[in-house]
Amino acid sequence: MQWYQFTIQTTTEAVDLLSVSLNEIGLEGIEIRDHVPFTTQEKEQMFVDILPDFGEDDGTATILCYADLSRDPNALLDQIQQVLSEVGAFIPVGEGTVTLETTEDMDWQNNWKQYFHTFRASSQIIIQPSWEDELPEDYDPGKDQIIHLEPGSAFGSGTHETTKLCIQALTKVSCENKSILDVGCGSGILGIAAGKLNASHMDFIDVDPLAVEATGENLEKNDLRSRGSVFAGDLIGGIKKDSSYRITPLQDESYSSDGLKQVLSSQYDMILANILADVIIPLTDILPPLLRPSGIYITSGILSSRADDVAQALEQAGFTILEKTQEKEWVCFTSQLKP
Repeated sequence: MQWYQFTIQTTTEAVDLLSVSLNEIGLEGIEIRDHVPFTTQEKEQMFVDILPDFGEDDGTATILCYADLSRDPNALLDQIQQVLSEVGAFIPVGEGTVTLETTEDMDWQNNWKQYFHTFRASSQIIIQPSWEDELPEDYDPGKDQIIHLEPGSAFGSGTHETTKLCIQALTKVSCENKSILDVGCGSGILGIAAGKLNASHMDFIDVDPLAVEATGENLEKNDLRSRGSVFAGDLIGGIKKDSSYRITPLQDESYSSDGLKQVLSSQYDMILANILADVIIPLTDILPPLLRPSGIYITSGILSSRADDVAQALEQAGFTILEKTQEKEWVCFTSQLKP
């Protein structure tokens, strides 16, 4: 089988946001090539004796992504240019050139697995991919909870800084017997982490059918299906123009923003959202009716350059910021709704 391969020249600063946006327009097998040296933790996860020489880090990066030949390549090129324009409004995207070629079949859907190994996400949570059995040497069966994960094509493996920041924030608050709403759930990793920390029930929402499917599968893998409900749809009217997705057997219909609000629990003890600042800001404004007084709101996916904007949105919506944490250029807020 052949594929369209798109090669995008950009900056290391932009690759995270671009990758999320490229995934949202249906491009697959996203691969990033840069010159950024591995961190100590990344080296430990790779299990290799000799690391490749990436050369001097000049801030440039290349993104490779793929699409089935049934897609319109010119339309995809237009969409990629639009993504570059939108991301470039916030951070430098560098050269921003896109080239297109046809490539032979490859195992890009599985090649990335060689770099994703079991690791500790927080003091109580360990992430274990479905293709591995070994646990970290510091595993404590009396304290640690293991999330068995099949990321699939959905964003959210636990290795990204924002996901780890959210899981670490979850570990600091009590999830015991709490009701949880995971907005933009991706693989479902955040809500599942809450379930592992003894949340009583978790609702999951995403506009992407791949995310809905991946979340359902991961709930099953972690024996949490009885405590989790998965919904497809858009909680914020107008952010996504089309919510009419094909839904897996987990849910037989999708919902508009008003429909979602009707089927969700009336109020939650905690809401989790690891998305992007441009979604988090309008989302924050509509969340208070879905959150109990003094309820907790954990949110990330926020570039440090947008942290003040999100903080302002939180305060205007009636939240008190309890903690702000940061890893690299990413920020996480733990907030509490004022009673």
